[in-house]
Amino acid sequence: MIYSHGGDFGDTIYHLPIVRAKGGGELVLYPMRGTSHGMSEPRAALIAPLIEAQPYISKVRWSPTGEGVILDVWRQHYKNYLNLTDMACEAFGLPHPPREQPWLFARPNRTARVVFHRSARYRNTRFPWKRVYEKYRREAVFVGLPDEHADFCRNVGPVSYAYTENLLQLAEVVQGCELYVGNQSAPFAVAEGLKVPTILEIGPINNCHWERVGNIHGWGENVRLPEIDELPGRLARSVAARGNGRTPIAARQLAALARAVRDAAALPGDLAEVGGGGSGFAKVLAGADPAKTLHRFGPHGEDDAREFLAGYRVVYHARPFAEATSGDAPRFSFVHVAAGADAGAAREYFWPRLVEGGVLVIDESGKLEDGRTDVIDGLVWVRKR
Repeated sequence: MIYSHGGDFGDTIYHLPIVRAKGGGELVLYPMRGTSHGMSEPRAALIAPLIEAQPYISKVRWSPTGEGVILDVWRQHYKNYLNLTDMACEAFGLPHPPREQPWLFARPNRTARVVFHRSARYRNTRFPWKRVYEKYRREAVFVGLPDEHADFCRNVGPVSYAYTENLLQLAEVVQGCELYVGNQSAPFAVAEGLKVPTILEIGPINNCHWERVGNIHGWGENVRLPEIDELPGRLARSVAARGNGRTPIAARQLAALARAVRDAAALPGDLAEVGGGGSGFAKVLAGADPAKTLHRFGPHGEDDAREFLAGYRVVYHARPFAEATSGDAPRFSFVHVAAGADAGAAREYFWPRLVEGGVLVIDESGKLEDGRTDVIDGLVWVRKR
């Protein structure tokens, strides 16, 4: 199916969930009157790599006119109390998307722990940018246009600039951070689509509000700014929320597991899930480190698991793990063995394949040679050393 969008970058990103919900297809970008910048062919080339990287998009092209399903009809159904995605969903008779589930996917570029952006539009003079700057500047980079960076340095304070050639590269920097701070803009739409924790500078128009774990919406000086040492935990809880309703594993355990995967990101090796953790748990593991491949060793359960996990690098093994790989078997940095799986066999198979510093999490107590064992939130953690 062909869809067309003629709005600005942010609107286009916020309306991709409609394409996804309707089964995906080809997206045509075309110029439409009444937008701030206009979708020219050179501008379309800046956003096309990001859109083409999404699993529900078959092709992106520019055209002087719209074709097929015109997504811009949402403008005829504007509702001040909804965000831009929910407005468009209602215009097409679709339910509002799940608050915690990403619709954008990008491999992380861990440039900085905090990412700033501030465009010239939708500003709020009461938002405490000076306080934001003082708290995070040593851990931050600025993304966006060079003139936006220069304006930020002039009016808020000097900060490193992460130059990106297009919105896919920008998304990779945002995917790699622990916190995004900015006003309503295309980069903020990217952060929302990726579902990284955010702090939004609310301006005179507030149509980008998503109530979810990890989001803070700020108006005045009383905006709460998380401490630096809170950021990993906030990110882990945000990722853990993606498993809601699709895993028997408790939310607190999910957050602990997500943080452990994130902490092991610098290690070589893949991720593995053994047993019945559910597709929700698999999404938490894959979302905690999108740069790595997740190996799922059955049973996989839900019929729609592959669709639910689309966008991540997942390999499904129908055979038992001991038979699934031979010869040059992959190495692993993180392995989780769910309740009901053969923990002893899993230890025997995965321990030699676990990299130095890698983690094996099991649901039974026990200690491995040359490993350190801890019991946290009812799970047994064994780190190879």
